[in-house]
Amino acid sequence: MRSDCYRFSVLAGSLSVVVVMYLSRGVGTEYRDLVPSGDNVSQWRQFLDKVMLVVSGEGAAWTVVLLMLVHVAHILLCLPMIHVTKVLYWFLLGPLTGGVLCSAWEMLIVLAYVCSLYISRNQAITALVESSRARHILF
Repeated sequence: MRSDCYRFSVLAGSLSVVVVMYLSRGVGTEYRDLVPSGDNVSQWRQFLDKVMLVVSGEGAAWTVVLLMLVHVAHILLCLPMIHVTKVLYWFLLGPLTGGVLCSAWEMLIVLAYVCSLYISRNQAITALVESSRARHILF
């Protein structure tokens, strides 16, 4: 029973994300020109200044937490423009600290996702693999 509920929730969640992304597709094309896509430092600095104006009332710690939540959405929901999140880590915290935090946070998110996967083993295939390994046919 748990397996069926889990599969249904994963399917329903995935479909709802797809529907929301499809409906918000127009919003993404509307704001595409606001986010820089090149390596021009002055454009990125202006973009960061605009972002900082929006979240400046909350403080630096809240800005980093918000950035980390957006990073989770980028990875788990497959949202576009993950490079913007990674560049903002660098601008907010510096290249070394931002890069280390970004990498560590991304690895933790992926590890949490992989650990949360439910693996159902087919007994017939498991027995076949074990017997093949015992006879040194499969390594």
